[in-house]
Amino acid sequence: MTHVLQSAAWAAFQRSEGVNGLTAAGNDWSVSGLVETGPMRTRRVYAPYGPSFASAEGLDAGLEALESQSRSRGAVFVRVEPVGVDEQAESDAKQVLTRRGYHRVHHVQPEDTWRLDLSVGHDAILKGIRGGQRRAYQSAERHGVVVRASTDPHDVRLLTDLMGQVSERKDIHLRDAEYIADQAAALMPSGTAKLYLATVDGAIAAASLAYDHGDTRYYAHAGADYQYRKQAANVVLLVQMILDAQADGKKWFDFYGIAPDDAPADHPWQGFTKFKKSFGGQARHYLGTWEKPVRPLHYWIYETGRKLIAHK
Repeated sequence: MTHVLQSAAWAAFQRSEGVNGLTAAGNDWSVSGLVETGPMRTRRVYAPYGPSFASAEGLDAGLEALESQSRSRGAVFVRVEPVGVDEQAESDAKQVLTRRGYHRVHHVQPEDTWRLDLSVGHDAILKGIRGGQRRAYQSAERHGVVVRASTDPHDVRLLTDLMGQVSERKDIHLRDAEYIADQAAALMPSGTAKLYLATVDGAIAAASLAYDHGDTRYYAHAGADYQYRKQAANVVLLVQMILDAQADGKKWFDFYGIAPDDAPADHPWQGFTKFKKSFGGQARHYLGTWEKPVRPLHYWIYETGRKLIAHK
């Protein structure tokens, strides 16, 4: 199963943003790459959470295809984040990457995520949610919390307004409003994105944008109004997103990035990692981000220049 960032819908969204791409597929692998221009106008091909593969041979074939197309597009290097259909499929992946000349770099997409198995059913999902969160959901009506879903791209401003409040209150950087609005406009018509809104006595209290792809719903962007924290509108909204995904036949609910197990206590993701884990689930560790030069001399010049700039 491919990640949503490897989907045709995501590639179409990127094209609408002016980012061209390339695709290739075989019997047990597929890959979608974005042709990007980085520092010093260096062209690279980046496959977010890709290639997707079911075996070591599939990964090898996917990387070969990606490298070949990248050279033909004039790329200096390729950046990949391979994801197997399961962790067993990834058992020999690092050896394949190393043998082909890849090296680890700092992650672009999160290396760790938190996933909830929805196949256990409605009642088991609720039972697995931490007591305080479950009680908040069960008492939503009494507290005036109502959740609804929207596929109107214009409604996404309700989310970005809340995200702006969170960014200011916690002094953290979140995706800009225009980019998220573009996502909604591109992904909602195909059913790949859906906005959830929670109101308290009619006022917008929390909002979240979900991605749907294959057997998985992804918890993508979220914001909440601090003044409604006692009603736990953000908790009620998230539980409803999860239960709706289960009712729609999804296998997984992916909470997206979390802090790794060995992260220090002051890791910037610790707060929302604890929040995500309170809904039950399990960790999924990915292979991380890897790079390989397909034009070695140009890559050496790029890396040397990048390091010089970083040390100024």
